[in-house]
Amino acid sequence: MIQLENITNSNPISSTGTIGSNIGVYSAGTVNNSGNITFTGGTGNIGVYVIDNGIINNSGKINVGASTTAKRSIGAVANTGTINNTGNIVVNGQYGLGLYSTGATSAINNGANITLTGDETIGAYGANGSNINLTSGTIASTGNKNNRLLFRKWNRKYYSFRS
Repeated sequence: MIQLENITNSNPISSTGTIGSNIGVYSAGTVNNSGNITFTGGTGNIGVYVIDNGIINNSGKINVGASTTAKRSIGAVANTGTINNTGNIVVNGQYGLGLYSTGATSAINNGANITLTGDETIGAYGANGSNINLTSGTIASTGNKNNRLLFRKWNRKYYSFRS
């Protein structure tokens, strides 16, 4: 059984390792993050991850690094839940994602900047009926190919807005 807990973080979280993956905060409850999370070493890092209708309230800066097609680095993930982002997200390197949510009751609410610096990156990805709401801020890409600012998958159809 997963116990619902609230987590509040205002401290910096970082890793200097170059092998493996990191998750800054993982919860089935509510995560309130105002700290800076920096995972630029390793592959497939995630700043904040919630499950089971969890909620992410992020006002800190999340900076993630390298990805592969199988192990993507992602600023924040809601695996059935909600992401409320007012902090800046920086995705460095190919294949990374800024924000990702999945599930018909899930949502991404973004009011800050998402910066993508590699090829084949995605700013905000809503899967399986998840909603994406952009209230302010920008999604900017400096990559050279196949970057998507928004990407939504629903009923086996894909909707994409490219840079």
